[in-house]
Amino acid sequence: MRDNYKTAVILAALSKEFKWEEVPDRLMLREKQKMSKINRIFYFLAFLAIVFIILKVQKVESNEETSMMEWMSRLSNVDQAESTLAKDNEIKSLERFERLKMKDFELIDRNLTGEEMFVYYAYYDIRDPLGPRIRFLANAVCRDLDKKEITVDVGDGQEVLPLEWANGISTGGCADCLLQGMDFATVVHEGPVSDEIVISRKTKSRKVKLHQIAQNYEEKDEMKSCILSPLFWYNDWPRLFVFFEWWKRKNGIKKILIHIHSLSKVTKQLIDYYVNEGLVEVGTFPWMPFTADYNPNDHIFYNSVHIATQICSVWSDSKYTTMNDVDELFYVRNSSENLLSLTQRLMGSRATEISLKTVGALGLQATALTFPSGGLSADEWNYKEFKTLNFLKSTTVYRSEQYTKYIYETASAKKPWLHEMLEFFGEKEQIRLNEDQAVYLHMRNNYNAETFRTSKQVLLDANLRLFEDDELEAMRNTLDKIFPIPPSYKTEITLPVLSECRLRSKNDTKREKCLKTTGTTCYDAMKDLDDWVFAVPNEDSVFTPI
Repeated sequence: MRDNYKTAVILAALSKEFKWEEVPDRLMLREKQKMSKINRIFYFLAFLAIVFIILKVQKVESNEETSMMEWMSRLSNVDQAESTLAKDNEIKSLERFERLKMKDFELIDRNLTGEEMFVYYAYYDIRDPLGPRIRFLANAVCRDLDKKEITVDVGDGQEVLPLEWANGISTGGCADCLLQGMDFATVVHEGPVSDEIVISRKTKSRKVKLHQIAQNYEEKDEMKSCILSPLFWYNDWPRLFVFFEWWKRKNGIKKILIHIHSLSKVTKQLIDYYVNEGLVEVGTFPWMPFTADYNPNDHIFYNSVHIATQICSVWSDSKYTTMNDVDELFYVRNSSENLLSLTQRLMGSRATEISLKTVGALGLQATALTFPSGGLSADEWNYKEFKTLNFLKSTTVYRSEQYTKYIYETASAKKPWLHEMLEFFGEKEQIRLNEDQAVYLHMRNNYNAETFRTSKQVLLDANLRLFEDDELEAMRNTLDKIFPIPPSYKTEITLPVLSECRLRSKNDTKREKCLKTTGTTCYDAMKDLDDWVFAVPNEDSVFTPI
């Protein structure tokens, strides 16, 4: 008891508020004599060091067994690293994402009938050889939609345009989900346009921002990669790290374009780094607004994936654009060239010896990329082992029967789909590259090397090294910059739940057997499994019901 009191006196003496008069007389003189200037400095520094270590250690969530000396070394650099990263992210951060506030999406002052079209993006498309026209993308009940009921006012009542077409973007027509991603286009309009248009349907009208696209794609003889599906409930940051580093180092890529609906804070931390580095550009993809009686998010396939795919062709302002997912690596098998130089060589050439069309897109066939045990396998996760990146030194590639992914000439893209260009502007066509030219390596989280070996799949490459030693060292340094403290990884928890709720969502609405992954079924299942942040609507990214 006496020792505890003595310690309290010492610590209290370090406070500016401390008054010696509060100490009993019989102890005061003795403690004053002991608390020399040198001792006070020593105790003060020791006190700060202890508090500092306790606070930092409490933040660590890792199963890594690290020695005390390693922790002391790491902690001594934490403040400086976090401060630098925070300062950088003040410039470019995913501030458009925050914890979910469902009230921000609920419409209190108006009703939804279930017949609305939810307009997401409007743009003035000057690429059509027939002439420029206003196009807009929306989720709509396409089976009941009459394009004659829809008009577009180009601004300030200058001219009201009828629609030339109102087409579903997917290949499935109007089946399955109630709402479908749709592409609307007015008749050709060569007159002036304003920054806002008014879209009218029957008796309802709403203002929508009109975006401008690139004026000349030839000026940027470069390539951008566009992720064809918005990230939702995404927390597989190790796989995303490998993806970013591959495209950054191997393909001559200028920038990666990603739409995001929802992701974990750790994954956001990773993406923030690459946004600041200039490699990544992010577009938000929020929920559609809803009411207590009708929630359109329960009636759309796979988080409006077809709209995001279509936007890729106008978001990219480079001459070439790739269409791929975040677990796909485009791999040129001839080491003397990269993806950009291969594309520059083949694009625009005659499609075949007898064809009058030229190449407007290059299809890459799928392969299955598998890693040795302990790499990206969620059920064997260990950050210390992952950070060695040894699993990237020897991978195995098998042939796969999956659909192709592709590269296209951006100026010619009229109707891009997930796996091929369905329609071009002009006399263009898509060809498939031979596997000895280029393939895409699909690093799906359910691909297992042992399963492929026992199933006697055809082997394409038994020992593919993805990165050289100097690249791996640079990547390890990058991980230290992104994560001063070992990050959490919860994909092994969330992935089975997401897979199960996706299947349940196929049957949670009668007559709608499609994956409604960002609807309420998966929201209820996923919301508490990680520290999620969600896209916040803004003028460039918002669904407007009409």
